[in-house]
Amino acid sequence: MAFSLRGMSTRPSGVAARPSSSVAARRLSKAVRPASLVVASASASASADARAMTVEQIDDAVLSERKLLLDLRVKASRKQEFKPHEFKVHKKNIARMLTIKREKEIADGISKKESRFNERMANVQQFYENLPAGTQPRYTQRKNDELKELAKSSTSSGKRMQALEAAAAERKANEEE
Repeated sequence: MAFSLRGMSTRPSGVAARPSSSVAARRLSKAVRPASLVVASASASASADARAMTVEQIDDAVLSERKLLLDLRVKASRKQEFKPHEFKVHKKNIARMLTIKREKEIADGISKKESRFNERMANVQQFYENLPAGTQPRYTQRKNDELKELAKSSTSSGKRMQALEAAAAERKANEEE
């Protein structure tokens, strides 16, 4: 009497059997591979385009990508149709452009600290420029380029504070005369 296990499973109950690999599955996996190469070449061309840009153009492109990312978030919150993979695409584009911007700054000899300081000063200046007329604080209405230069030239916050106080004292002395 021959005993066959053809219809019986030797696995314990609750454990699923692995699906057998079929010819169609192999064809599908081969079809996916070239698409990933296309994505890699697309990102390479995007980085080449970004390397040809100036720092100001890169800043504008990063701003537009961030706006697109915000639009996607708004669409998601309003339950509108959107493509979820675009979150990842825009984030990577932003990261790619900021990396290229930093590489250009390094080539120009700008340190990380100087880069962050320049970015903060640009943001502060843009904030004050966007305020309505007459609402700006007095100290921003005056020309304080000298204070900015002294703050840049100092190496530590203690020296920076001393430089700011010395410049304020000079300004008071000039106003009294």
